[in-house]
Amino acid sequence: MRAGILAALIAVPSLAFAQEVQREELFILGWNDACSVAVAHYGYSALAQDPVFARIGALTIAPGQQSAKAAWAADWSGDNTWRSSEADKLRRELAVSHNQAGFPETIQVSHPSSRAVLDDILRSTQTFHLRLNAGWPSPPWRLGQIHYSPLGSCGLFIFVNDRAPKPVYSYVLARLYNPGARITRSHAHSAKSQLLLEAGDLPDALKEAAVAAQMAPLQAPARYHHAVLLCLSGSLAEAEEELVEAITLDARYKSQARTDKNLESLWSSRRFQEITKR
Repeated sequence: MRAGILAALIAVPSLAFAQEVQREELFILGWNDACSVAVAHYGYSALAQDPVFARIGALTIAPGQQSAKAAWAADWSGDNTWRSSEADKLRRELAVSHNQAGFPETIQVSHPSSRAVLDDILRSTQTFHLRLNAGWPSPPWRLGQIHYSPLGSCGLFIFVNDRAPKPVYSYVLARLYNPGARITRSHAHSAKSQLLLEAGDLPDALKEAAVAAQMAPLQAPARYHHAVLLCLSGSLAEAEEELVEAITLDARYKSQARTDKNLESLWSSRRFQEITKR
């Protein structure tokens, strides 16, 4: 396949190979208005409070380019290499150049109460129409999160190692060639939430509903379903806030909410009555 049509990928392997690193933390600091994401990646030993490994910088696929590059403002490894003040300064600088929030998606561990087809969709990258699958970590690495750029043209795929006792990460920055992938996957999370609810698993159903709403905040059905799950879970104030968002996006949810028995705990609330008034 010609290099000119290959999706640009950059794989950043986990740092668990360093024996002193027992657990890792990964923070998404922000996106710019193109295909560049700023990250902070730390590794900790079993006893030290400060990181014994730190990478702070940006992964970028430049306009017109098909290859991605990592520019690390900090790349520290070893005991006594952590510099807290400098790390804070670097994160602030990156927050200026990468000041846009993306859309996070969390892929939960497969659940026996959900249909296998939904889990297969969510674990797969087929929805994104990627043009190259080289560089992806193989098992025991599992796709755990996806962070979408604001314009939806790029995604940071984060993998976790299921065999590691504590979190360790590997991540890949890739161009996405299906602009509707994020919305499609949000629908899959909502459908999985409904199946979990019907199976009596309210906690996991709420988790899936939250993911669907967070990754597609302008989708009224996802916000409404999240409001319902929050109400059923007893988080009434949060449910009202989410219901406001759903109705703002689609006023037809006013009438539905007034008769939805899943929201019965809110019916006597003055705010609910204001939210849903004719």
